[in-house]
Amino acid sequence: MCTYNGAEFLQEQLNSLASQTRQPDEVVICDDQSEDETLTLVERWARTVPFRVQIHVNPSRMGFIRNFDKAISHCSGDLIALCDQDDVWLDHKLGEAETAFRSEPELGVWFTDALLVDEQLRTLSQTLWEKLSFGTRLQGKVRGPGAFGILLGRSLVTGATMVFPRRFTGLLQPIPSTLRYFIHDRWIATIIAAVAPLACSTRPSMLYRQHPGQQLGVADRPSLAETLPARFSRKQQSYLDDLIVSEALHDRLCHSPGFQPAEQALASLDERIRLLAMRTQLPAPRWHRILPVATALLNGRYHRQARGIASALKDLML
Repeated sequence: MCTYNGAEFLQEQLNSLASQTRQPDEVVICDDQSEDETLTLVERWARTVPFRVQIHVNPSRMGFIRNFDKAISHCSGDLIALCDQDDVWLDHKLGEAETAFRSEPELGVWFTDALLVDEQLRTLSQTLWEKLSFGTRLQGKVRGPGAFGILLGRSLVTGATMVFPRRFTGLLQPIPSTLRYFIHDRWIATIIAAVAPLACSTRPSMLYRQHPGQQLGVADRPSLAETLPARFSRKQQSYLDDLIVSEALHDRLCHSPGFQPAEQALASLDERIRLLAMRTQLPAPRWHRILPVATALLNGRYHRQARGIASALKDLML
């Protein structure tokens, strides 16, 4: 668990950890220089529970990505579950996770749906997966060999619902903190998906609190009118951001001894890098773009790594 000025909601989350039917073997808490009563609550709670609690206070503020990276490095158990300070875990979460990994020892990541609630834990009548449009068909694909390619293009695994084996820390750490939109949970899920299978449970494992003060939440899906300008504008910076992420994943996968990426995953990543490199370098004169865009369209790269003809037309016209 990473904490920072979380006193308002923290006690309910701490209580839910202690109420698990399969209690944790240890809880690692890294505090990022909280200025409220967070540490007092944590220390008081730690004296009341039967399992080990590690409390680390950062000497200076690190930000949530580096703080999660630090917390993961202090974990000693076989399985690691990421925990936000403002949610509430349902009591079956750790038990169901353990069962999943016992049933499938090679599993890389297990994650679940979550119930969306407001500040007072009142239901918002929607689940996390409904909000993300993560339906049955896409769930089946994520459970299959194409999971890595899907996660490259979409953020579907929420860190607060995720459990993964500690044996993968040599691959995923250090977690990059400068990849604009690719934060810790997406990095962890995506890079592990390149070397191991994923599993997901439709049974919600937590109450995912939505409130104005949270650093991360589930934003409303923008309307077509709101996204239309972006969809029809060619933003080279967006391509560069995607390229930087893809190259970072490629570098880590190819330089982490002891981990063998699936051929399909590396092939997908190589193809994505080639397409993005081309898109970042398209010349200003539109007629000069015809050959590279047509080539990438005909060989299928736009269909496999972007939105097909729509993306090709965007690169030709804008």
